[in-house]
Amino acid sequence: MPAKSYLKPTMPLAKFALAGKTGGDEARLSVKHDWCMLSVAAKSGLPAPGKSAWLKTDANTTPTLAIATALNQHFIWREDGDMLALLADMTRRFGKTASFTDQSDAWLCLVLTGHAAPSVLERLCAINTQAHAFPPLSAARTMLAEVDALIIRLPHAQLEYMIFTPRSSAQYVADAFAMTPPFI
Repeated sequence: MPAKSYLKPTMPLAKFALAGKTGGDEARLSVKHDWCMLSVAAKSGLPAPGKSAWLKTDANTTPTLAIATALNQHFIWREDGDMLALLADMTRRFGKTASFTDQSDAWLCLVLTGHAAPSVLERLCAINTQAHAFPPLSAARTMLAEVDALIIRLPHAQLEYMIFTPRSSAQYVADAFAMTPPFI
């Protein structure tokens, strides 16, 4: 029988959310909960750097996103937080040709939506996230408020971005967003 664990998982910024409006355009920022992510080193079968792609998994229809972070290096993000299922899916897909590392507890996942979202991001990072320059499923590693970040534009009708930053910088990143129009 396994020993009882006294550790309890915690989520940084558990109830954090922002909403604001500027010149008729609005933006919303919230923390995404119940997800998991693997780091995968694989030579083929995943998107090229600067891109992301939804994966079809054998087991179910849970949204699973492959995010290219560098040549042959990817994060695989799964929405339901089932790491064992994600690992099983990726093991079936790659067999022994890839290596995997659980990244779930290392990152904070934020979701930024609304027509003002690109102007919020342009104040905090050095990449152009306007719709014409950063099409759906684009991905970029950049600095956001002087913190390493991974930004992905999701393919929804409204402008929507998923932003990953180190969990250890969660409060700093939240404060940076809170001090940025239209959230001020």
